[in-house]
This record gives sequence, structure tokens and C-alpha cells, in this order.
Amino acid sequence: MNIHPRTLLSSSLLFVLSQSTWAAAPVNDSLVAAIDFSGKIPYTTQQSTVSATTEAGELMSKCSSNNTASVWYKFTPSADQNVMLDTMGSDYDTTLSIWTGTAHPLNELACNDDSQGKQSQLAYAFKAGTSYYVAVTGYTGETGKLILNAKPITALTNDNLVNAIAVPSANYSNIQVTTGASIEPTEMVADCALTTLGNSVWYKYTPATNQTAVFSTFGSDYNTLLSVWTGTQHPLTQVACNDDSNGMQSQIVTPLTAGTSYFINVAGVASSGGSAEAGNLIFKVSTPPVNDALANATTVNGLTYIDTISTAGASNDTGELSPSCAVGSNSVWYKYTATTSQNVSFATLKSDYDTVISVWTGAAHPLKEIACNDDAITSDDQEKASQVAVPVTAGTTYYIGITGNYGGAGKLAFRAEAVVNSIKITQQPTAATVNYNQPATLAVSISSTDGKAVAFQWYEGNAGDISIPVGANSNYFTSPALTRNTRYWVRITNASGSVDSEAVFVNVKAPNNAKGVDLNGNTVSTAASFGLEVTTPKASGNNVKADQADNISVDATITADAAHVGKTADILMVGIYNNIAFMRNGDNWTAWDGSIASIAVAKKAVALTSSALPVNIFKGSFNGLPGNFQVYVGYRVDNQVIFNGGEPISFLIQ
Repeated sequence: MNIHPRTLLSSSLLFVLSQSTWAAAPVNDSLVAAIDFSGKIPYTTQQSTVSATTEAGELMSKCSSNNTASVWYKFTPSADQNVMLDTMGSDYDTTLSIWTGTAHPLNELACNDDSQGKQSQLAYAFKAGTSYYVAVTGYTGETGKLILNAKPITALTNDNLVNAIAVPSANYSNIQVTTGASIEPTEMVADCALTTLGNSVWYKYTPATNQTAVFSTFGSDYNTLLSVWTGTQHPLTQVACNDDSNGMQSQIVTPLTAGTSYFINVAGVASSGGSAEAGNLIFKVSTPPVNDALANATTVNGLTYIDTISTAGASNDTGELSPSCAVGSNSVWYKYTATTSQNVSFATLKSDYDTVISVWTGAAHPLKEIACNDDAITSDDQEKASQVAVPVTAGTTYYIGITGNYGGAGKLAFRAEAVVNSIKITQQPTAATVNYNQPATLAVSISSTDGKAVAFQWYEGNAGDISIPVGANSNYFTSPALTRNTRYWVRITNASGSVDSEAVFVNVKAPNNAKGVDLNGNTVSTAASFGLEVTTPKASGNNVKADQADNISVDATITADAAHVGKTADILMVGIYNNIAFMRNGDNWTAWDGSIASIAVAKKAVALTSSALPVNIFKGSFNGLPGNFQVYVGYRVDNQVIFNGGEPISFLIQ
């Protein structure tokens, strides 16, 4: 009897129940209601995409077949225009795509997913008079606070030193595409370059006063190297150089002399022996605030303390750690030495940009973080302010870092004041037991005597360990699907201070995801179980996504049925890609006709014990194979095939 892999899959249907949030759909949920930003470049907008839907006939972007919950924008340029679109600052996993047409199904022209973290960035050459539609979708239907930016891209005119773009002031930014740029014959190579460079472009800045300047390529989508030079022609004299200050991007903070002309070079770095990279360059010049560096931290003199500054031009110190609770960079620092042991609140209320606040101890980088918060006061999508309240000890010095969420900057309103803790935990979280690969829901109950807004931050690990934040802004927390026993706790904070709950243990039952058939396809009962995991550079677990070039490991553990312990078995592996089934024959994958009796053996005569047996199914990349994969693993013994028919290993290659 032949059994098609689809039959194996359907032998155990999983019904997923989810709660619906009743809210009005966004105004631009449908194509016909797309928000038009023609003639408005540069353009920035913010909206909630909660309750966004997908229309009938709407095509999924080629960048991710799992993206739904779309909102739409329209752009019709009056002249040919190169534009950079991005979703930086959004709080959910987005995909950007550009389309033409008048009704669904449209024609996709370009798309991007996960350019920086979960956010997307896409440059495109728009043609005059053509109407384009820009879609923002959420991975697996995610929604939240969306920020869409559209900025003009400068044409490539500064390939050579003599054509360097003049920087008018230390408050400057420029976006351009560096594809096609070159290296001049006598151009010097910066001394911090560790590999081949190319695609270099030039800027020129002559400060009117002695100043410290910050040059950066943060937000660019390729590997850059940044250098500053003096002179009038090649070969120049190097002043400063940086590579990989923030991931693949670069930043230089350097003193400049009034009246001296400086040439700033941005070059593409070659990786893995290939040619030098090029792409969308975001070049910025700014001056740092006085408290940009930890060594120049502004002293908090007494409580209540208030300070208002601009953080434009803030940078990161060498060795500085990122705050644990958000993607924050471009920091400024305050210093507080406690004279009394008490609770102290540090807050950024009434600031005009999205801040992240963190509190640290130590004398130099890397410091030790003791508290961190982003969007503390409410759970509103528009919330930008942060606040932490911590118990301080007399005689101890604390450093308070304020960073911009995703590198933002603006007017900072910083406040420090003594407070009396008004929070009391009335019901601690309760330990729970869940089935394998299922979530757990935990809750805490509190009372607060002063009526101040309360924030919740859940963590994985033992109480007091803030290294793994997992959920915020609710007294309820639902974990991801769990495959191992895990501890969780919650920190409750308001303007009066914070209280930590006890850590509670979530016990995960052994998986009940095995199916059994005999060689004729008849069902066989079994008590075996399988652990399933896909590991990528960005995630691990089941039902994850990865890029084609990622190094991926697909693994399983087999816990044999007690009736089979002590016997030897053949290990079997089957994969389904684009409705085509493959089986592993030794170290090779070959087509499978669906016959149970004809499944090839991946590993022969493996001893079955009472312990979980680790099995590697695949390790490497899936270059040229975008799409959804489902994998089954099992063993054959006593004319029976036991496999993970109740739960396939699933992953998406994009």
C-alpha cells in the first residue's frame, strides 16, 4: 500500500485557537484606500496596523510567503526619483514591497524583509507619471506600531575626490546608491581595512569652529568602512578610520580644527574573498552632546533633578554595551551618587523621540546593567517615554544611559526624583505544566496605592536576572511554544519603584507527537516521542524562517517506545518541498514515491536505548531553494515505522 506524504501529514491535524482583538481596521487596509504620499518626499508616518487584513486576490510578496495583514500606500512621482523606503522604529516584523497595477492581483517590482533586525529597507528608482503601490505586511500576520519613512536618494556624483559632496554643516544626512563607484588609482587604503575595499565615495567638510564631529553610516544596507583624511589631492593623510562599529556599519567620533578641510571616504568592504560591496548608503554628520561619553556624564545634583538637551549627534562609546530591553544606540549619560538608600525614579517624560533608559554600575565600559525600560508608562502604540525606578544604596554611583530606539535622537527631557514604592504583589505567578511545544500563560496580581501607571516586564530565568526579557506591559504573559522546562518572573514598575516576583517553573511534558504504521500502512499505537528543532543564525525551534545563504541545522531527538528499547533500528528521513517528497539514502537525498516499504535508510542498525537519541537531518544552506519545507524523521523496527507524524519539522526559506 502506498501512502503519500500528504497523507502522513494529514494523519494529525492541529487546530490553532486564537483570540481575536476587536478593533477597527486601519484606514489604508485595502488597496483602494491607500494613503497617497505623492509630492511629500521626504515622508514619515506612524500608524497602528492592528486588525489589518489581506484582500481577496492579493498576492503575497516574493520575499516571504507567510506575510499577511497588509496596509497600503500610493506614490506617483512627477519626475523620475530614487527613493529609500524603510520601516525602522516599527515594533513588529515587517516586509516592504512595491507593486504596479490598478487592482489585485498586482505586479510586484521589488521587496525586502529583515534588512535590520525585523525591519525592512528598500531603495527603488521610481518613474515619472507611474502610480506605484507600497505594501507593508506582517510576518505570519503580526501587527503593531508601524513607522514608514520615505527619503530621497542622491545620484552618484561623488565617486572621485575632486567631486566630493560638500557638507554644509555638522547637522547633515545624505542617502545614495554606491553601485558603480570605483577606487581612484592613487587612492590610499585606510589602515583599519582588513580586506579588499571598493565602491568608494567622497564627502568634504570644513568646520567653521573647533569641534568634535560624528560621521556614521548607520542604517546602510551593506558592509562599509569609514575614514577621514586631510590634504588636497591623492595621496591624502589619514586622520581616523573605523570598520564595523555597529554590525557592518561604521562610525567615527573625532576632533576637527576650524578652517581645515576634511575629506570623508565611505568604501565598500569585500567579504569571503568576493568583490567589494555596494548598496544603499546612509551618511550622517553631527556633533555629540556634552554628555555623549561616559567619561563626560552629566552629574545629577540632588533630587528632584531636571535636564533638557538635544541628543542629535550622540554616538556610542568604545566597549559600550547595548541596553537589554530594546535596540538602542546613540547614547548620552548621567551620573548619580546616592546620598541616601531609597527608591529613585529616572524618566524621559515629555521627550520628543523614542527613548530607551537603562541604569548601570561600574567605573568604565563594559558596565553592569541593573535596570532597563522602553515605553514604560503605557502600552499605547504612540508611547515614546521610558522610566525606571530602582532602589539605590547610599555611597554607590549609578550611570544612567539614554539611547534612541533604533538610533533615534531629538529633544531629551530627563528627570530624576526620589519616590516611595507603592506596589505590592497580592498573588505571585503560579507554576504550570504544559504539553511539549505548547505555550504557558502566567499571571501576577498587584495592588498600587497611589494610582500611578504600572508597567510589567517579564523575564526568562531566575528572579533578578534581566538578561532575557520576554514580554512587557501586561500582568499576563504567554510564552512561546516550549520544548524544555523554563523559569519566568516579572518586574512590576511605576514612578514609585519596582517589585520583583518570584521565579516560577514551567514543566514541559514529554512530546506526544509520534505516529506508527506497519509496512501495509495500517496504524500502529506507539509511546515514542520526538524533539524537533531548526537552528538558524536568528532563531531556533520549530516553524522558523531563514535566508537562503544561512547556515542551518535541522535536528531531532528520538525517544523510542519502551517496547523497542534494546533493539536495533534503521533511521528514516523524509522531506517535502513544493509538494515533492524526498528521502535520505545514506548521506544523499533522492526522490521518494510515497511507498512505506520503499523508504531508503539514512542510518542503519542504530541501537535504541531509553535515552533520547540525537539525529542530525541536515546541516548547511538552502541556496536556490526558497519555499516551505516539512521534514519527517523516524525509525523502522519489527516491520513498523515510527515517525513524527503528529508534528512535522517545518521551516521557511526566503
